[in-house]
Amino acid sequence: MADTKMGVVRQKTINVIMDLAPKIVLVAIVTALSWPLLSSSGLPSYAHGSFVNTNIAYYISWAKEVDAYGWYTPNWCNGFDLLRFYPPIALSAIYLLGKVFGGFEQGAYIAFYISLVMFALGVYSFAKEVTKSRLAAFLVSLASFTIAGYIGVIADYWEYPRILGESIAFFALASLYRLMRLGDRVEAIKSGVLVGVLALTHLIALIEFVVLALATVVYWLWKHYIQGIEVEAFKHLASQIKTSMAIALAISAWWIVPALAPFGLGHYLRIETPIQTKIQLIGLGATLLTPPTWALTVQLPYILLGVVSIAILWKKRFRLPLIYMLALLMLIIVYGQGPRLVPTLGLFMILSYSSAATLLERRVLKHILTAVLIITTVLYLVTYLPSYRNGLAIDYSYVYSDEYKASAYLSRSIKPGEAVYAMYGPRLRGNTWINVFSPQVKQVLSCFMEGCLHREIFIFDDYVKYSSNYEEVLSLAKKLGVRYLWIDTEWYNSSSNNVIKKLVDLGIIKPVEAINKFLSYSMIFELVNESIDETMNIYSTGEVFLTPSRIIGFATSALIAIYTMRKLCRKAGNQET
Repeated sequence: MADTKMGVVRQKTINVIMDLAPKIVLVAIVTALSWPLLSSSGLPSYAHGSFVNTNIAYYISWAKEVDAYGWYTPNWCNGFDLLRFYPPIALSAIYLLGKVFGGFEQGAYIAFYISLVMFALGVYSFAKEVTKSRLAAFLVSLASFTIAGYIGVIADYWEYPRILGESIAFFALASLYRLMRLGDRVEAIKSGVLVGVLALTHLIALIEFVVLALATVVYWLWKHYIQGIEVEAFKHLASQIKTSMAIALAISAWWIVPALAPFGLGHYLRIETPIQTKIQLIGLGATLLTPPTWALTVQLPYILLGVVSIAILWKKRFRLPLIYMLALLMLIIVYGQGPRLVPTLGLFMILSYSSAATLLERRVLKHILTAVLIITTVLYLVTYLPSYRNGLAIDYSYVYSDEYKASAYLSRSIKPGEAVYAMYGPRLRGNTWINVFSPQVKQVLSCFMEGCLHREIFIFDDYVKYSSNYEEVLSLAKKLGVRYLWIDTEWYNSSSNNVIKKLVDLGIIKPVEAINKFLSYSMIFELVNESIDETMNIYSTGEVFLTPSRIIGFATSALIAIYTMRKLCRKAGNQET
């Protein structure tokens, strides 16, 4: 009897170790890849060329604005509601970690590192549910970091919210998978919480999750049906799904309602990418063994692995991985920002291949397929390791950038009430970086500002970039309080008839040579002899935070939360009885 108990304890211990081992190894590998984030100080490296596209700078400056002004900043767009458009969790994480560790740059890097770890573990968790194999799940998770598109998202663009959102999406899919397989109430609650958090993290990841979740639900309902489960079991599953959705809405409705109400869903889906562009991205990976990391694509070997998996999975009658691939492919085609999901399609190609390998009865063939994936992944990991090291490099070379030099000048020169228009151009990312270096500078931002309250900001950006009517530009510049215009040199030289040159010829603006002589890819112009409006309406906090849509959002979250809690408590009481 004692031996039996010892055997059970020993087996449980072994299972725990076997469950933890791949996760520990994944965390160690991710830590090695992202070590520059944790081992040095400064900002994304200007010297290594990653400075321009690092989207995380936007969130660092966002956190600094929150710290200086609260959730409504007067410095952006003549008044900007930081909670109005973009989901808040990615920002809040950087802000909170920055407060704890004494700097928002450090907070950003720690948040980014955490998101990478979560991504690896999220993919592992979901892949393990689908493949039922620790080794297969480990290989899928590791291979995800070698897909060209994901390397670009991580090392070139530092697209931290996207990675954080996808990690939560995979955890949520794993939980939903268990819910549909077992009908477990704990998983219903867990998946609801994860989906609610996902909705507050990244909208594209949420759209991706919804499509894959529908595929999961339909697949398991059909599987349960053909296995002949009772009607009561279907009712139980429906009840658990309803509970999960209610929890998700209770967590996220307070933000979703006021985010959608002013803009409408169409505003979030407005980007339209031609189908041929999406095909070209996939084709770029299919024609190059090592495509450039800036391309959101998948390498040819991984595409071939996905093709191989189709025949095996079809023969073995395990269609879910194929359904996932088809669902993602359809989403990429119909969704305007579909190109951003191409790397995820590659991930599901690898997942399908790993699933196929686990189903084979012939051990030799199974080992061969596994060895192919291991060799491919290791080769790509070694190939792209320098990209991670260079892309995620942190140092103080940013002091040589135009963004740093111009921001320092503007912080000394701009007067209270005056603003700068910082162009988002081919090389200049002034609007992304200016408040990283100078949080106090007021700017009329271009690009990335979908949540601004004053629509004239977009109009002014379009006028500067695409109009030749200098009177329109001048009139709106004066209304918005623009004293300085910070222009990308490549854009400026690309046309002999742009509106900035017209304003210079007319003597309305002039180049600021005191700083321009130190700049290499941008120029600053000053509006001269013109009075500007330094008092454009900046909404009060009450006008921003006590809008009807926000009140409705909070009320919706509260009511759904109360209803769901009472329902769960009532069910728990009935079970105890």
